[in-house]
Amino acid sequence: HLAEYYAMIDHLDHNIGRILHELDQQQLWENTIVVVTGDNGLAVGQHGLMGKQSCYDHSLRVPMILAGPGIPSGERRQQLCYLFDLFPSLCEGVGLEKPASIRGESFWQTLTHNKPHRDHLYCAYRNRIRSITRNDGWKLICSDGQDGVQREQLFFIPDDPLEMANVADRHDFQPQLMDLKNRMRKASQASGDNWPALENWQGVST
Repeated sequence: HLAEYYAMIDHLDHNIGRILHELDQQQLWENTIVVVTGDNGLAVGQHGLMGKQSCYDHSLRVPMILAGPGIPSGERRQQLCYLFDLFPSLCEGVGLEKPASIRGESFWQTLTHNKPHRDHLYCAYRNRIRSITRNDGWKLICSDGQDGVQREQLFFIPDDPLEMANVADRHDFQPQLMDLKNRMRKASQASGDNWPALENWQGVST
């Protein structure tokens, strides 16, 4: 599985290179914005999982690389965003008004001037798992297991990027846990999700 995964990445990388080479040959870089992004990746063994049916970062995060006029080169941004924030961002970048039907929020100012963007991300997998991540790196995953047990996992991503050290049962991190639980309930309601498991959440740390 890993060999197939790396082969697909290599194939994609090669063909992106062909596109960039053609832009260079036709001298189109001055008026072209290039965006490289993708779907959610597979776990390929991480956390004992194979697919992307979870709310761990290896299943949530997607690649996003932008290049072109007005976009700083050789820099990275750590601000949180959704993939659907990309369309309004490009609208702002090329001077177009965002259509009223678009729910995303532009991160163009984050891209060009490193300004703040979203203060949290709320994510879901079917009716079983929800997660919320604060922009300071604290993340809560709540799962309503098939065995009927509600579980919660609390991670501090900057120190634990692979999400291996669950600190949900640590007394000194209860303020972060309670804040994220409250944020999750509000985000669930605001998005129209209204996940029933959150109503009387009595999770156990696993």
